[in-house]
Amino acid sequence: MNISNRREEINTETINTALNLTIFGIAISFILLSVLIIFITLIKFIENKLSKINLKKNDPNYKKVLAASVAVSIVESELQNFK
Repeated sequence: MNISNRREEINTETINTALNLTIFGIAISFILLSVLIIFITLIKFIENKLSKINLKKNDPNYKKVLAASVAVSIVESELQNFK
């Protein structure tokens, strides 16, 4: 009878330990998954920002607009010198 109670106590402790470790493992997995999702979202956000900047520089009209703005600024500075 005493041995039976001892086995039941060990089984209860083992089940409780297994349950606690399972819950702990699921919680850690959920936290790591959340961190990974946030990290990937942040990388995608930064990548989209950088690609928009690169698209502006790769635009065929970018050099024309840049040259026109430089020309306008030179003309304005020359006009200031003549006044």
